[in-house]
Amino acid sequence: MGKKILFCAAAALAILSSCEEWEPVYTFDYGTPGTFKEYDDASITADGATFINIADLAARYKVGRGPVFIGDNVVIKGKLSSSDRSGNIYKSLYIQDETGGIELKIGRTSLYNEFREGETIYVRCEGLTIGMYGYKSGSGNGMIQIGFADPDPDSDYDTSYMDLQVLVDQHVFHGAKGAPVKPAVLTEDQLPNKESTVVTCPYLGELVTLKGLRYGNEIFALLYLDSQQTLFADRWLLALLRTLHGAAFGLAQMVLASTLIIDTCESFQRTEANHSASWFSRFALSLGPLAALVLTAAYGFQAVVWGAVAASAVTLLLIKLVTFPFRAPE
Repeated sequence: MGKKILFCAAAALAILSSCEEWEPVYTFDYGTPGTFKEYDDASITADGATFINIADLAARYKVGRGPVFIGDNVVIKGKLSSSDRSGNIYKSLYIQDETGGIELKIGRTSLYNEFREGETIYVRCEGLTIGMYGYKSGSGNGMIQIGFADPDPDSDYDTSYMDLQVLVDQHVFHGAKGAPVKPAVLTEDQLPNKESTVVTCPYLGELVTLKGLRYGNEIFALLYLDSQQTLFADRWLLALLRTLHGAAFGLAQMVLASTLIIDTCESFQRTEANHSASWFSRFALSLGPLAALVLTAAYGFQAVVWGAVAASAVTLLLIKLVTFPFRAPE
């Protein structure tokens, strides 16, 4: 009877350890951004707001005087020139008009699901704050940002993210769709420095292409890899790995839950043992994903991996406690 309980517990833990299989499955497809209400110039200024171009708004910021609160009802309008689809831009959007570019500190990731490159973006500026990236820390490059005032007086930043969806919805609006912005081609002499502003370097915040750069007598290039994309061959490798993983798990469960239980039980207990093992397997299949969800919510997905490792180790320990009689093939 003791051996039967050990086997049932081992089978349950083996299935419980498979909760790692319930992680999100990547389809290698980013999907299509949703549909949102489109505004135009008339509807966005229906309450009496007036347009201001990006350069004039940015000019309100004076280096050394700190962030500037916008108290008048003005709106900027620009084409979206950025995308965080590949992970190179973090929690922000960049828009530009014919006078310059500016960073919108949205405070959310995966913005490509909502905002398309080339579409017109309207920003109601009243109640927001403009600042310069990195000015307080001495690493600024003249990049003007718009968001909320940073409540921390010791912060290294002039502005903070909008963060909440309700706040984003009050200030950022979709306009008409359009073709992606064509980058301006720059040379090394046109790159900004620490003293640059939108007045001295009108390309700040805009989409550009850099050509002819050299560093240490070597060709200089920036390579950004999309961490969520993979090559076609890697997809087949992932499918093969998953198949082998599932096959090994199924074989282990079959051996533990049927063959070895029958070999270690008396003949009159085999039916009861099989029933017990089956019920342990059913409970494990439901408790495994539940445990994974609880661990992920409480401690993150890394805890699920270590929990699966711990369950597998206990399974091996329980199996080692059972002595399997040798049976010569008939």
